Amino acid sequence: MKAYDLYRQDRVNGQEFLRSTLRERRQYYVLLRQALRDACGGGGTSALLESFGKRMAAGQLPQLYLLDAGAVWECYEGAVEGYRNTRDIGRGFPFPVNGRTLGWAEVQRMSEEGTLPAAVVDPELQNRLTALLQRTERPPVNLRATLRTAEAPRADLSRTESAASPSDPDAPQEAARQLAALRKKNAELQEQLTRLQSNQELTRDYAIRAAGSILAGKTEEVHAVASRLEDSLQEAVRELEAADANRRELQSRFEQAQAALAADQAQRNALQRQAQDAEQAAAIARDEREQAQRAARQASAERQAAQQELQDALALLEAETDTLRKLRRKVSDAHKARLLTQRQIGELT
Repeated sequence: MKAYDLYRQDRVNGQEFLRSTLRERRQYYVLLRQALRDACGGGGTSALLESFGKRMAAGQLPQLYLLDAGAVWECYEGAVEGYRNTRDIGRGFPFPVNGRTLGWAEVQRMSEEGTLPAAVVDPELQNRLTALLQRTERPPVNLRATLRTAEAPRADLSRTESAASPSDPDAPQEAARQLAALRKKNAELQEQLTRLQSNQELTRDYAIRAAGSILAGKTEEVHAVASRLEDSLQEAVRELEAADANRRELQSRFEQAQAALAADQAQRNALQRQAQDAEQAAAIARDEREQAQRAARQASAERQAAQQELQDALALLEAETDTLRKLRRKVSDAHKARLLTQRQIGELT
């Protein structure tokens, strides 16, 4: 159901702050909030928002029914600010009222008593409504602001459907059709009662009992229809809550998958950095190995040169040693010759 139809059917005799007791307040808020978000998704709008906008431009919207204002506020958060999740309504109405949270049972009671505070259409709410109607021109809003409330005007309980202005575009046509149907049914019953009274074969008491039986049957039929309607509504609420729970679960899974993907990406980046570091370390190790190989080759060459020098020195030493041995033999031979000469000289003398 569209948001405008929900809003129109919820009002009693077209009054802004006198609401139907056939639909629970929590159910009405959930349905209206979702209908507005569906209508405004993708840059669209809603006939209900346009109606509020016209009244606001004409200075005829000082206050709004609290649940309607909350749904408009959340519609702005989703359609304009891009919030994917709706506010939590598990504990009650999702906006603080006079500094506290109103439970749904309290909202229900206050709405039925006509004591539920109204939302003040202050500049913050006006700017959010304007942004929903004019997406290209977004007036500035304070994202930390919240709904302002005040005492709602008393509803006129004596006002009837016939007293509603025929030029009012929000006139409760459904209530008018129901009233016309009841009047038609009453006329039929009256006609039946007249025929029964005019029938000479029936007594007055029998006619009254027959009419009462017909009325009782119609009453039971109406109760049965109402009961079936209530069951259908409750089933719709359960299905909506189940769908919302599934949506939240899917959203949670999506966010978990995103978190896991982000963690995997971070791990992949870390592994890439480690691989780069390892590649740099390998390059450094290769350079160091090449330097070590060059140093080893140079050391080997130097060792070979030193060995050659050692061999040359050994050969020279051996040659000089051989020369020294020859000199020693010559010295020994000279010494022996000198001794022999001395003996010969001694013998001669």
